[in-house]
Parts: sequence; structure tokens; C-alpha cells
Amino acid sequence: MNFQTATNYYEILELTERASPQEIRSAYLRAKAAYTKDSPALYSLISREEADSLLDQIEEAYQILSNTERRKEYDEQNSLGSGGHPTPAQPHRIVSIDRMPPMEAMGNEADILIPPTTDFQNDLRLPSKERGFEFAPPASTQLAPAPLAPAPTAPLTETSKEPALTPREIEEQQICLEIAAETEWRGSFLGKVRKSRHIAIEEMTGLTRINRGYLNAIELDDYAKLPASVFVRGFIAQLARTLKLPAEKAVSGFMGHFQKWILENPNKGR
Repeated sequence: MNFQTATNYYEILELTERASPQEIRSAYLRAKAAYTKDSPALYSLISREEADSLLDQIEEAYQILSNTERRKEYDEQNSLGSGGHPTPAQPHRIVSIDRMPPMEAMGNEADILIPPTTDFQNDLRLPSKERGFEFAPPASTQLAPAPLAPAPTAPLTETSKEPALTPREIEEQQICLEIAAETEWRGSFLGKVRKSRHIAIEEMTGLTRINRGYLNAIELDDYAKLPASVFVRGFIAQLARTLKLPAEKAVSGFMGHFQKWILENPNKGR
């Protein structure tokens, strides 16, 4: 999370404004553990100086929200929901993570918001008769009558036939169709794409620099074994770029499921 753009202490700890004291403490411990010196989640994503700065902000947020009086005063000053002057009830919302963690060989950050070069609307080598239609011009534009008999044509030879698709090409065609229709973007689907493109888990670890344990947790949708949201967002974006998937859709879809799980399981570590 880019804490510099967080609007309040609740967003720093990834909490709703109606969080209970126990939820505040759990979120504090979870966030603090994610940025400690020995945390595996730091895996070359952020600098030590940046992690120290984030820890200071996490500590400040906890000191305010864990104290009943200071939290009440803070909520009233900022017109938040749990202060002395209640605001209209708002539905629980998922706190968004609006920063991509730095990663090596990520390229232009703007590319993250642009679908990859794979064009799922391209011609997928369908039979020739389905690629288009030949329309005869209107009768009014025909300057000469049609011939009484069709002109003789050369017989179709083996060399003039369209080459048959290989099993690998058929498999790629099918997965392209599934990608174009995908809406959920769960980790299990990312794993299916990886396997269909014959990329071993060890090779994917080398290509993305993502720990194998995290890759397995993503493909199994085992959210309890994943690190803080800021790292998970970066992992999904890197996987999407490597697999030639629409990164924005993949990140948005997976993070929606992940953050829903976080809100439903506030006392479970990630």
C-alpha cells in the first residue's frame, strides 16, 4: 500500500471504520510482521528505508486507534463513523491497495494498465468458410450477365489445403477462448493457464522472482499463506505479464477475492 496516499489510520491498517479493538490489534500485528527485517515478504520488493518508514506509520496508526479516547477524538476530528457524532451508516468496503510494489524487469509502470500484446480477438485459425463471407454486388451494379456455366477450376491438391493444427496449437486456441471469457480470475485459473502453456512451477519462479510457496498458495487460492496485500498485488501483476494475460483484469479480480477473505477472517494471519 502507498501509505503516503492513505487518507486515514484505518486505511494504513487495512481496516473499516467500524473495526473492533481485537480487529485493530490483529491488523496491527499482521502489518508489522509484513515489514520486519526478517520478513520473507520483503523479497527484494521494497527498500529497508521504505519498510522502516511504513513501520513508523503503522505504529502511529495503532497508538491512536487502540486508545478508546484518542480514537474517538480522531474520528470526530475527521468526521469518521465511530466518533461522537455518528455519520450515516455506510456499507463495509474493501480497502484498495493502490500501489504496485517495485519489481525487477517490470518495464514501464503504465504497461500494467494496458492489456498484453496477445490479441484474443485475432483470427484463431478457424476453418476458412467461417472467416468471412463473399457478398455478390447488387444486381443494379452488375454490368454483364453471369456466365451460363462456372468456369473450370483446378482440382484441390494436397498442397493447397490449409495445414492441420497441431495438438499444441489446438490447446493454445482453447485457452485463448477461455481467457477472453474469464470474469472471476481466481488463482486456480492462473494455474490452469500456466499448465496449458507448459511452464513448470520452477520455471515460473525463475521468471517472476516469486517464492514457490507463494506461487502454490496463489494457484490453490490458499489466502492464509499469502503475505500482505501490497505484495500479493505485485505478484498477480507479474504473473499476468509473464502469462500474457490482461494484467488489470487479473489483478482486480484476484484482489477482490483476497480482500473479501481478509475482511471475513480478521484474526487469521497471512
